[in-house]
Amino acid sequence: MKKVLLLVFVVCLWQMGFGQSGQWTWMKGDSIANNKKEYGVQGISSPSNNPCGRIGCASWTDISGNFWLFGGIDSTGNYLNDLWKYNVVINEWTWIKGTNLTNSMGHYGNLDIADIANYPGGREYAATCVDKFNNLWLFGGDGMTTSTNFGYLNDLWKYNPSTNEWTWVSGDTLLSPFAAYGILRVPSILNKPGGRRFHTIWADNVGNPWLFGGDGIGQKYTTNFNDVWKYNTLTNEWTWMKGDSVTITKTNYGTKGISSDTSLPSARSGVASWVDTAGNLWMLGGRGFDINGQSDWLNDLWKFDISTLQWTWINGDSIKKSPGIYGILNMPSSLTKPGGRFQPYNFTDHNGKMWLFGGVGYSSSTIKYAYLNDLWKYDPTTNEWTWLNGDSVHTNLWGTYGTKGVSSTITNPGSRSIGAAWCDKKNSLWLYGGYGQPVGNTIIKKLNDLWRYTPDSAAFPVHLLTFTAQLKDNSAVLNWQVEAEQNFDRYQIERSPNGKDFTPIGAVKAANKKEYSYTDNVSSELAVVSNQNSQLSTHNSLYYRLKLIDRDGSFTYSPIRQINIKHSTLNIFPNPAHNIVTITGDKLKTITLVDNAGRMMLTKGAMNDNTIEISVGHLPKGLYLLTVTTTNGNTQSEKLIIE
Repeated sequence: MKKVLLLVFVVCLWQMGFGQSGQWTWMKGDSIANNKKEYGVQGISSPSNNPCGRIGCASWTDISGNFWLFGGIDSTGNYLNDLWKYNVVINEWTWIKGTNLTNSMGHYGNLDIADIANYPGGREYAATCVDKFNNLWLFGGDGMTTSTNFGYLNDLWKYNPSTNEWTWVSGDTLLSPFAAYGILRVPSILNKPGGRRFHTIWADNVGNPWLFGGDGIGQKYTTNFNDVWKYNTLTNEWTWMKGDSVTITKTNYGTKGISSDTSLPSARSGVASWVDTAGNLWMLGGRGFDINGQSDWLNDLWKFDISTLQWTWINGDSIKKSPGIYGILNMPSSLTKPGGRFQPYNFTDHNGKMWLFGGVGYSSSTIKYAYLNDLWKYDPTTNEWTWLNGDSVHTNLWGTYGTKGVSSTITNPGSRSIGAAWCDKKNSLWLYGGYGQPVGNTIIKKLNDLWRYTPDSAAFPVHLLTFTAQLKDNSAVLNWQVEAEQNFDRYQIERSPNGKDFTPIGAVKAANKKEYSYTDNVSSELAVVSNQNSQLSTHNSLYYRLKLIDRDGSFTYSPIRQINIKHSTLNIFPNPAHNIVTITGDKLKTITLVDNAGRMMLTKGAMNDNTIEISVGHLPKGLYLLTVTTTNGNTQSEKLIIE
């Protein structure tokens, strides 16, 4: 009896020592299904901005750790082509590009020529990767090109975040184009993958995109794929590198852990995928064919070596409908493994570990597939899976949301699939939206909630909660609130006369507090702008931002805050505007309108009038700067929003 009690005690200590690691935090979005669109002003972040509920969106992370989201399909079944950026430090979304409408056709422009007016059409289940130059590459999906019809796509796009320009690089503007394989491993300008969805794409260390699998249009008809393609960015040529040009309904596993020219995964779609530091692809499961040619959800883990062009079966099972073996929570083991699944969330941390969440498939039982909420980590150096969080038995679970912005051991995103995920610079893991069960609802719906999982090993230095700027007497008073300030260095205050050109004016050292303030004496600025004849009185406002600087030198910026320092005699209405804008002032002479990219969109001479009307209905929606000069030489500028 004593031995039994001792064994129970040891097991309890063991489970306590390897207990649940890390916590989920509901950061943004809704706990119910929501298709409400809060776009705000294009290019301007805001706490109220929020993408609508969606599935099948494309996503990626830039070099600053910001999360980007493109398109998908909303709760009414319509295609989206909106481009969003989420800043993890300030917890704000920004609508960057694309339309705020549904089922928008693409604007391709000229092949291989970047243009501010270009953008892909609405689509779902496209795939993306980021090259070493921070360019995004987007391929295919299911959606729209240049017509109101929809189908499989094979167009390849590049997006440059520094210029905010899309470039149509390769592929067709026709729907459901056939593949042209050419000769295996021989590049050609005539080669091209067929239109497809549920595929995966990644970039090698040189910056060339690679493509694997999915389902769509082959050489003659709709099919599933196990083909591997490489795109050369210098020659603009596709090369069919590996796999089959026809559907293969049986996997050739070979020997586990041993690479071979003959080892080959079957045609499949909806895999989880990761990329290691050498640029090799790792992929798990998806919907495909097992060793017996039977189709279902799989849990086999493969590695594709781009230097040898060989596949290796690394882990998991060779038969369909394999259940998960969960083991002990937070205890790595060579025996544990996720069950077969389709379209889970997947991401790689900065230590080379591969993470997996949810999807639709099997937990510890294969009685019936369902939506999952389990979180896993895989270590490629030890070939071991670790079950970290979520449920091993029950499926189709609601999320436990708790309080927004507050982490807890009981909060959890709930079971879901077909959303987006990424890892930030501090190794915190993020989930967005997907297809799951809202709170209190038994029907699977499209979600727009945003979650953060912080492992015990993650060191997130600071979160900016609020930042305000107010003019009091002759001073600009800045206040901000923060949380989770750890190993953080300082807040640098920067000022600008135009909202673009910022200059540091001071700094506040981090002091492990929750509230900070800074006062900027602007009496000299007020004196300048009070003189209407001064050539320096060309701005009505001052703009402030914080540069949040970590001890390791990394940094990010707060939102920009504006204070008015000159009473404007200029009156613009309506603002926001739709069609006609009326401008009133004293002896108006010329009017110019510049868009957010700095391009002149309109200019007009008013010839000493006090009132003038301009038409803006033909201009793209967004933020503009309207500048008016008067006959006595004064210049005034105001922001104009066109909706």
